[in-house]
Amino acid sequence: MSFLSALQIAIPTDHTQLLILLIILIIIGLIIIVVIGFLFAFPIATLAALLVWFLTGGDLFWTAVTFLVVALISAAVGRIWRPTYHTHEHEEHAHDHEHVD
Repeated sequence: MSFLSALQIAIPTDHTQLLILLIILIIIGLIIIVVIGFLFAFPIATLAALLVWFLTGGDLFWTAVTFLVVALISAAVGRIWRPTYHTHEHEEHAHDHEHVD
């Protein structure tokens, strides 16, 4: 059994149909990459969503709501607790312009 027959899709022979199929597959791939990126960016929200998914028996609505709420809370907390880095560029440049007699 070949790989393409296992996918159960007919490869079109027309160039326009092939182009449409490739564009659709690229869009699906980009969506998957973004979703996986969100899952890795918010691991606590992912774990909470998985827990809700198991506890509700696979209800995707409450799973999605849980992920979004926990992700928003973790993003807000991360923004509050993120240290601010102040650079002292103006002091460094002030020493460069000192006039030495």
